[in-house]
Amino acid sequence: MLYSLHNSILTKQELLHRSTEDKSIEGALSLLRASLGLTAFGEFLMSIPNSEYPSLSNALPSFSDENVQRSWTGNCGAPLLGQSLDFARYCAATYVESTGRSLRNASILDFGCGWGRLSRIFYYFTAYSDLIAVDPWINSIMECHKCGLKENYLQSAYIPDSLPIDKAIKFDFTYSFSVFTHLNQHAAKACLQTISNHLSSNGLAIITVRPPEFWNFQSHVSAFIAENNISIPALISDYYVTGFSFISSGGAGDDSYGDSAISPKWIEQNIPSLKIVSMDSSDRDPMQIYLSLKLA
Repeated sequence: MLYSLHNSILTKQELLHRSTEDKSIEGALSLLRASLGLTAFGEFLMSIPNSEYPSLSNALPSFSDENVQRSWTGNCGAPLLGQSLDFARYCAATYVESTGRSLRNASILDFGCGWGRLSRIFYYFTAYSDLIAVDPWINSIMECHKCGLKENYLQSAYIPDSLPIDKAIKFDFTYSFSVFTHLNQHAAKACLQTISNHLSSNGLAIITVRPPEFWNFQSHVSAFIAENNISIPALISDYYVTGFSFISSGGAGDDSYGDSAISPKWIEQNIPSLKIVSMDSSDRDPMQIYLSLKLA
């Protein structure tokens, strides 16, 4: 929650923003970065539009409504922010450990941005112009644009061999949250290779995958498994034998989209340009395993 001490800081930054000529998103973000910690930064962006701070609100992206949040992620509000902050903190700490550099001012790729919930968090670390976000679902890009996230929010292919940017662009950091949890093997290979192609020589990519325990976990896919008489033991066996288990459950895209569990070993065997350097998870979102990848 935002405390009174945060409100006094925000009141000061609101007055500064009213007096400055720079009314861009980056102008507002830079004021927030300079005065707030990561949690307060995320909480304030979640409150936009905020009638107490009209000048900042006019510059910053509005937050998607609860129906959009829940339909995209299965959660909303403060619990979803907590999950997002856990991931962002892991990324920031792991980036320092793996590269020897801070995420501050890094060039960042959000691969599978959805409605932009994590993009907003990662603006704590880098400038608006230094983060490029892509998603294959046009509804995601339209939602981002509607909320004011326009520049650098681009539609990509479902099974990409490139991104809608210059092929020469390399990123210091790439993250992809709950994308590889939904892809079949062909799509997963294509996406991982695309990320690898755009990763700088000392860059870091962090993705999330599901463990085999997901198939016994009560989730959105449980009813689909039961209704279609899908064998859970067979899915778990696929994971341990091949490193990959997948069911096509419809939704965005085509039969390349569904639900999957991917082992770290499968990634290293199928994408030799990448190596796994660390792994973790959050107890607030236990079916999302964080995998950190560097160029091999």
